[in-house]
Amino acid sequence: MEQEIKKRGPGRPPKNSPPAFKVENKAEQSPEVSGNTAGVVSSFKVEMAPLDQSYSTPFPFNAGGVIALLSDDSPLAEALAADLESRTRLERIAWDEIEKIARLNDLVGLIMVWPGLSNDLALARRSFQALKAAGPGLWKKAERGGEALLMGLSFLGGGFGEDGTPPPSPVSSALNGLLKTAAREWPGLKVRAVDLPAEALATDGPEYAPFVLNVAGSGFPVEVGLPSPGFYQTPKLAPYKLKNIRVRHLREGQTLLVTGGGRGVTAAALKEVARAFKTHLVIMGRTPLSGAEPRWLEHLADEAAV
Repeated sequence: MEQEIKKRGPGRPPKNSPPAFKVENKAEQSPEVSGNTAGVVSSFKVEMAPLDQSYSTPFPFNAGGVIALLSDDSPLAEALAADLESRTRLERIAWDEIEKIARLNDLVGLIMVWPGLSNDLALARRSFQALKAAGPGLWKKAERGGEALLMGLSFLGGGFGEDGTPPPSPVSSALNGLLKTAAREWPGLKVRAVDLPAEALATDGPEYAPFVLNVAGSGFPVEVGLPSPGFYQTPKLAPYKLKNIRVRHLREGQTLLVTGGGRGVTAAALKEVARAFKTHLVIMGRTPLSGAEPRWLEHLADEAAV
């Protein structure tokens, strides 16, 4: 297999690729902002940028504990299992056996291989259940100073659908979002969302397997694309100039009527409008305001608890 990879040229970037950038010690933050952002930058676009990973440190798979591999049968899953079994204790779990994860002792890692480009929403729910089952054990390992891994593999082409074409599987995109959320809520874990071409799940799986496991090492960001064996890339934010956008009719002290809710992206946008134009905001929503909190909510102090 090594001779075949060398012949094909592992890590060969696509034509006209931008130069690789290096993620320093901000590996758990993704995507990175690149380019000159001096002054006011009002908008960004997402681009895929090659990664220089010559400085990364391998994940200690052989440090003890159990790695759970959640997958259907595929050449890629078989190759991953063979590699992991040679280095650590491995538990293979099928997608219809998620309840087994919560019963594993000394869990140090969960690797989820999503079944191709399925648009079955039940897959997103099962992935969330898997994270809930594995989370306590992985968090316990991290709190004790150990390294704990949470990785998911999607098959959107190796670029998370950021190549200018619509993602072939919206559910797979949602699953990557689930992992990025986990990275923020569990900062002590090594969380990796890895995107691969569809052929990596099937015939080319053994060629991709060692490079997939390399992504578990320190120095990689949360989102890593592998469009070809050995070539790593990640999403980055680049300054982008909006065209034909006019806001000259807004003046300080004016009143704006806003519909669509007062939280999430609406709230974030309104903060920027208020900062730039010092406007008065009248925010309308359809959610009725109750007089008192529900009893179950009274003792919860923050959004994570809710």
